[in-house]
Amino acid sequence: MRLDRNGPNGRGKYAVIKMRRLEQIAQLGSIEDVATVGIALDYLERMGVLTYGAAGTADEFFVMMLKDRNARPALLAYAASAGDNDYGRDVTGLAIRAGYMSPWCKDPD
Repeated sequence: MRLDRNGPNGRGKYAVIKMRRLEQIAQLGSIEDVATVGIALDYLERMGVLTYGAAGTADEFFVMMLKDRNARPALLAYAASAGDNDYGRDVTGLAIRAGYMSPWCKDPD
């Protein structure tokens, strides 16, 4: 098995919506903008494309950006747990570009 993270259009398997940023925009935007975004998110959720990953549910998740200072050791540990196979090597490839090796390295927010 290989790490399935890139689709044919070059985009990742998943997209990240910055919910805190969305809330800030909602405070500054027009009521029409807020309604449009809400309708879009509701539609994506109904179609099974969007999950909020609520704690304690089957869809709970933890997102880690490679620029996160802590990503490299976390990914190396994950790769070691995955084993010496294509998947583990693919995750190691992510780790090589993560944390302090990322030009955008920063503390998590």
